Amino acid sequence: MGNVWTSIASATGEDLSCSDYADIAFLKAIHYYRAGQYKEAKACYEHGIIMFDGYGFKDGAFYDNRHTTYKLALWEVVSDITGYGDAKEALRIIAVMRDPNTGEVYTHYRQDMSIGSMANVETTALAIMAYNSKPQEKVTDNNNNLPLEYIIIGVIMASMIAVLLSRWR
Repeated sequence: MGNVWTSIASATGEDLSCSDYADIAFLKAIHYYRAGQYKEAKACYEHGIIMFDGYGFKDGAFYDNRHTTYKLALWEVVSDITGYGDAKEALRIIAVMRDPNTGEVYTHYRQDMSIGSMANVETTALAIMAYNSKPQEKVTDNNNNLPLEYIIIGVIMASMIAVLLSRWR
């Protein structure tokens, strides 16, 4: 496999667990899958989908009875990359969260499918990725190129972290 870089995004410097956050579970599932660690990839994927309550993901970041739309998009992307499961429900909910006038996708929603916040570019970008993702073959070659979805997800996650950090200061 090619080089793989990781960074720890927790405030304490500890690795974030697949069992605590759906987005971390899905991102790690992609990482492990691309690294050929299929058992670990499947375990993280399963940790993520266990948090799905039929409406969204209730994980360590769930608050104010609001679900996060981008986690649905990650579910679809990781399902297509790994082939581990079906995320059709994710696409159905994302479609409801799309603003019919602008095409943007709202970031948060409640169980009754009411809008819980404004739309943003990160959520919309991940939703587009989810709708455009295609099932992939298992990666077994010695490809040293970083997959495009890693780059896009990395940029989006870095943007989200920057926004969160700027609000905490």
